[in-house]
Amino acid sequence: MTDKHRGSSTKGDPDHFGMVMRGEREARGWSRKTLHDEHDGPSEMTQYGVEIVRKKRPKKPTYDGYDRAFGWPPGTAAGIFHGDPPPRKNEPATGGGEDDVRQAIAFRLSGYSPAELGQVLDLLKIVEGMRKPTPEGD
Repeated sequence: MTDKHRGSSTKGDPDHFGMVMRGEREARGWSRKTLHDEHDGPSEMTQYGVEIVRKKRPKKPTYDGYDRAFGWPPGTAAGIFHGDPPPRKNEPATGGGEDDVRQAIAFRLSGYSPAELGQVLDLLKIVEGMRKPTPEGD
């Protein structure tokens, strides 16, 4: 049989292109499921049995948790992490200052997510509210 006549009659032929590709995939210990799970995208089989995996685009990080935690207008924290100057102290519109920005950056570098940062700051506010003021004379 010549190459130009190779078609559906070669489905069981191990030398057929698609079968070789599947064999290589199995030899590496990959199943279609694990390949699919690794890339998290929909996959398709072509007519030759070669799997095409479409990768999902990674999500851009959002910094909304920082804005909520410090009372800043939306987008302020994202600008800070991308090089914009931080809000100045005592600006009533922002609700935060440079110290808050330093704290936010420290949290970001320590690995806290914006949601965790908001929870931590909420807990700090609760704890500060529970503290009783000490008399000045003591």
